[in-house]
Amino acid sequence: MFVKSIATLLVFFLAFLLVLSIASSQVPVVGTWRGYVYMSGSLAPDGTYVTAHIDNSSTAAATTIVGGSEYAPDAPTGYYSLDVQCTGNTVNFKVCGIDVSIPSQNCTSGPHYNGTEPNFNLSVTKLADGASCSYSCACSGGYCCSGATEYTDGSGTGTCQSSVCTAATTTTTQPGGVATTTTTAVTTTTVTTTTTTLPVIEETQIVETIAAGTTEDFNFVEPTLSVSKILVTTKNTVTNVQITVKQTSTRPATVAVSAPDKVYSYLIVTKVNITDADIESVKIRFKVKKSWINENNIDRATVALRRYADGAWAKLPTVEVSSDATYVYFEATSSALSVFAITAKPLPPTTTTTTTLPPPPPAPMPNWMWYVVGVAIVFLILLIVYTKRGKTVPPPSLIF
Repeated sequence: MFVKSIATLLVFFLAFLLVLSIASSQVPVVGTWRGYVYMSGSLAPDGTYVTAHIDNSSTAAATTIVGGSEYAPDAPTGYYSLDVQCTGNTVNFKVCGIDVSIPSQNCTSGPHYNGTEPNFNLSVTKLADGASCSYSCACSGGYCCSGATEYTDGSGTGTCQSSVCTAATTTTTQPGGVATTTTTAVTTTTVTTTTTTLPVIEETQIVETIAAGTTEDFNFVEPTLSVSKILVTTKNTVTNVQITVKQTSTRPATVAVSAPDKVYSYLIVTKVNITDADIESVKIRFKVKKSWINENNIDRATVALRRYADGAWAKLPTVEVSSDATYVYFEATSSALSVFAITAKPLPPTTTTTTTLPPPPPAPMPNWMWYVVGVAIVFLILLIVYTKRGKTVPPPSLIF
């Protein structure tokens, strides 16, 4: 009788474990991949998209961006982290829509590494002009275009190019007069991520009258022009004033020496119907792409506008005024208008140290496992008690 009761109890217990096992197998497994992203051999800048795909699906199962708001403020440069719900057998990765060369990985729970370090690093090479793309961050030229539309987040398919997707000619009206705008784009070459890729842009603004002792704004509307506004305060009354800004990434032929430090762009500012003697002061508002700052490891505090005069580059008082997701905005003060350069210095090199983040702690034991352990302990206690008393184990209906 005792043996029969024990057998009955064991059958019941095994059936109970089988039910729990079936239930737990329906819970999706979550795998963790984290590490560093490299684009063409350099750490990826903030805003770089990383996606995980189950069983080579074109639809992303998980998406993150480098330097996103979900990371701690002290997260390393180029770092990403993805928790992937494994609804299939394998997972593969893309950076800005580019397939990572690492083969598909088994989609299993827990952290995943490649190499000896506790990281799963991803590396891709940027696409050349003319290649099919779905993210601008995938293109060496910086733009993923389909006609006038730029794709920055994978929402469509375009072609990589090194100039902006739109370059329209516009006409605007300024306070105090009529202004005309002309924009001209020329062919540019694909360069490495450490070199500015800017088309030649030229825009002209006209104001009919600037009274003596007053300030007039010259607003520049072309989005790819680094200069957004020039504020001119005059000593004398001037009329039909015309200011033209021509932007180029190469040193103008009229300038004998290149600007010092790292050059973002050169600005050739010409004027009509106003002389330097008529000008009391000039404020120039300009912008610098964050992608250029990140790719060249620029110290934002060193960004400055320099003016070429008397064969030398004079650094003008420059302050940072604001920023958004794409640009950092600055304002500089000058006494005249001529040739300018936007320059900056890279951050000093750091010592070569490897910073690795510790692997995530092991996942806690699921609640159902604690229940199984509790049932097993109760069973063993009852078995010992009834055996010592020389009694048979009661049927399962009396235990549960």
